[in-house]
Amino acid sequence: MCSGFNIPNDARMVGAVVTPTIPQSHEQQAYATILKALADVKQSRVNLAALITRSREQFDTINGQLRYFEDSCICGRNNTVAFNSFLSKNAANFGIQQPIYFDNITLNLGNGYDTRHGVFRAPRNGTYAFSTSVTTPASNQIAVEIVKNGEQLVQLRTLNDYMWSMATNVVNVYLTKGDDVWVRHSAIGDANALSVDDGLYTSFSGFLIHT
Repeated sequence: MCSGFNIPNDARMVGAVVTPTIPQSHEQQAYATILKALADVKQSRVNLAALITRSREQFDTINGQLRYFEDSCICGRNNTVAFNSFLSKNAANFGIQQPIYFDNITLNLGNGYDTRHGVFRAPRNGTYAFSTSVTTPASNQIAVEIVKNGEQLVQLRTLNDYMWSMATNVVNVYLTKGDDVWVRHSAIGDANALSVDDGLYTSFSGFLIHT
């Protein structure tokens, strides 16, 4: 029997092929152990990368849902949006499509109305109601319109009469957060003048109906 070979005891058949088992050296065993550990580490990195990707996708989904509920849910916090604004002094000689700045604010819940530009900017998605009233002195006439992002929603016009004249219009409109609504002069040929006198006769107001 050759040294270093283990022949099974039951291999008694003549001509039987016997595969010898060669013992591994300590170096070979250590090398095999290292290779297996490296393979395990590589697989762990793959699994971890896949887990991070899934976690990031779940985070993005949850974050998007939270943002949606912040914009749409009116439960648990004050989401009232409403404003009243008035013209504080007489004004005249408006150019075509010139905005009318209602500079006297008596209410601005939600801080949607900006007196610097006379524009209401929607703080959240929803259906809003807007109204405007304009008053002209005797022998004057004016046409104005409420616009959303520069597109006309409604128009109104006072009478050219021997006494004061007033016109009012109201519109309901769906706004996306960031949409702008304002009032502007819409005609150039009228004797355009707005009067406030001693009362709040010329105004622009709005409020959020439903999100």
